[in-house]
Amino acid sequence: MSILLIQGPHRDASAIAAAQCLAASHAAQVVPVACADAAQIVARLRQGACDDTELVLLDSGELPASELADHGAQLCAALDALGHPYIEVHDASAQALEPLLHPRHMPLLTVIANGALADSYAIALGVAQRRLGARAALAN
Repeated sequence: MSILLIQGPHRDASAIAAAQCLAASHAAQVVPVACADAAQIVARLRQGACDDTELVLLDSGELPASELADHGAQLCAALDALGHPYIEVHDASAQALEPLLHPRHMPLLTVIANGALADSYAIALGVAQRRLGARAALAN
């Protein structure tokens, strides 16, 4: 099973490092991709719609409001074109994309543990692994 982890910019390097260690320790194959801005997140979401990823964890990070305003329509279109489920992962409620963008393709789940990014990742990875395990069991 393959989980694509798209990570936006974060100021707290220790929190993102802890989250990446947690992702690396999971049984599922987690492929982390760091994105410096909204344009890179859009590009990676578009690419993700074409690869063999089964689920996406989307951590948009600390994108400035101006970037969300400039790239909001593209980000929404990329989410709508995504061919598999995604989970939003955040450490602050202001970072959630769905209330700002209103995509048609809604997240499977939005996990926000205010001030605790590693906790958000732990919850999201647990749900992702369980969902993918259930899909694999149904396929057999």
